[in-house]
Amino acid sequence: MVKHESWSEQDILDLPPEESDDFDRKGGRLFDEVEDKVLTTIAKALSAFANSGGGSLVLGVKDDRSIDGIPAMKGRATIADWLEQKVPHLLDYPLADFRVHTVLRREQSQIPIGREIIVIDVGDSAAAPHQSARDHLYYHRQGGRSVPAKHFYLDLLRQRLTHPVLTLGMHGIQTHAAQELNGGIYFIVNLTFVVRNVGRIAAHEWAISLRNVEHPTDGFFDRHRLMFEYEHEFQIPYSSGGIELRQPILPGRGLRQTRPLGFPVFFPVGGPISNITEAIEERFKGTMFQFQLATEFSAGEISPLGLGQLMPVQEMALMACKMAPHYFSL
Repeated sequence: MVKHESWSEQDILDLPPEESDDFDRKGGRLFDEVEDKVLTTIAKALSAFANSGGGSLVLGVKDDRSIDGIPAMKGRATIADWLEQKVPHLLDYPLADFRVHTVLRREQSQIPIGREIIVIDVGDSAAAPHQSARDHLYYHRQGGRSVPAKHFYLDLLRQRLTHPVLTLGMHGIQTHAAQELNGGIYFIVNLTFVVRNVGRIAAHEWAISLRNVEHPTDGFFDRHRLMFEYEHEFQIPYSSGGIELRQPILPGRGLRQTRPLGFPVFFPVGGPISNITEAIEERFKGTMFQFQLATEFSAGEISPLGLGQLMPVQEMALMACKMAPHYFSL
């Protein structure tokens, strides 16, 4: 995360609608609370950013992106000066790599008179993990939120100076193929992962593996075979288009990695196309896939991911209809 030299009102307006792992916003109503709650809330966000590679905390913008601002003064000091004095002591270890910005107004500004928007930029701290000095918890960013960090995550942070530390997320799913197989439709979809190196050592050897699949109905995926990397066991071949070269991931960088996932779907034949969409949705409803991202130094933490909301159900159904039209009443 690169800290800004300055922030303008237009920069604030250009921020995405949804918060992310390197950006959080708090509305001005926070500063209507007692000082203890204000500082506890800020400490939580700063701990999370410092433990997750850095980020920006925007104060004075509500969740709906409307600007309400925070008070321009705190006693006799400007709000920016007051925060600069408070921020280093909100965490243990004290936070050193940060900047407090007063947002520069546009000529036709939306920032209310007597109020400001403040942005606190936090760098990727070499002293991590940082604990909130207010509630004595460690936080990190996950899914655009600041959440308590697990013991495994804290151990990885402490290893960053000697070992690569990788995180795994899901970018999207695309339909690759559909074909008749044993009375059903066998699909292959491409899972696109995002692998990030949040450590300070380059990762040269790493691999993603599927460790387990949990479905609300016990044994569901035992009865309906699943393919991930082992396509030679199945009748349908899959080719990635060449020999895969393992790309090193430099500190602070990330890359996308696409892997195939194959599975059959069974549904009543001769009915409407909605039969297969319902069957796909039922297959992945409540299902958790447990992936592991290993390096040459660590087996990696198990990352549970639910794929149901990302499955391109309509796209899959249309491909099945095209490949096996006699399965449907069109």
